Amino acid sequence: MPTHKEKEDSNALVIHYLAFRQLLGFMGISLPVLLIIGSFIFDGGHIETSISNFYYTCLRDVFVVILCAVALFLFAYQGYDKADKWVTNIAGIFGVTVAFVSTNFKYDITLPCYKLLSQRTDSIGQLLPLKENCICESYTIIPYPHAEYIGYIHLTCAALFFLALAYMSYFQFTKTAGNPSPQKLKRNILYKTCAIIMAACILGLVPCFVSNSLKLFYDSHKLVFWGESISLWAFGASWLVKGEFIWKDKLPS
Repeated sequence: MPTHKEKEDSNALVIHYLAFRQLLGFMGISLPVLLIIGSFIFDGGHIETSISNFYYTCLRDVFVVILCAVALFLFAYQGYDKADKWVTNIAGIFGVTVAFVSTNFKYDITLPCYKLLSQRTDSIGQLLPLKENCICESYTIIPYPHAEYIGYIHLTCAALFFLALAYMSYFQFTKTAGNPSPQKLKRNILYKTCAIIMAACILGLVPCFVSNSLKLFYDSHKLVFWGESISLWAFGASWLVKGEFIWKDKLPS
């Protein structure tokens, strides 16, 4: 009975499965990069204190779309066994929750907005369609009732999302049947390194949420944003390697 790996090596559809993994990796890596580039284009280089805070900026769609795409790909991912399926499904649930259950904030946020021009009529009295015009106007977001509790749900799901991905990289990706190749051993080292980086970054952000003085320090240095970004880059790197973007096993000639 051929193993899963043998089926992969001999199956013409393997290229699509590996591309699936690589796409997950590229999406994880691209999210912080796109937010940084967008902040320079639309906001003069102002980077938010966390990736989740971009939900309240004009880059909201980038944040939500990429996170939802990652979650959907995790739902669709089959893996090698039931454990793979369970972990990816759980990570997908946490990812969707992070995308749609917004982070809370302790202060009012003022954002630029677009104002609709007043309706006008043409020469025969018919209404002309409304047009959008970018002007120097702004609006203020005021925290809604119970926003703090919603924020706790967001933070918990975000932490569990990264920890589920770290678990997958450390325990699932490193599984080996038979004698592992030298390339597989290299990949296992990278998988475990990426998992440790993800877990360390997320656990390293805990003090920010338990001490107001530390929160000010974290916010002033954007440590939450960079911690989340490094975690996403580690996640992306592990999936690119899993997709054999690098360190691919040589097939017998």
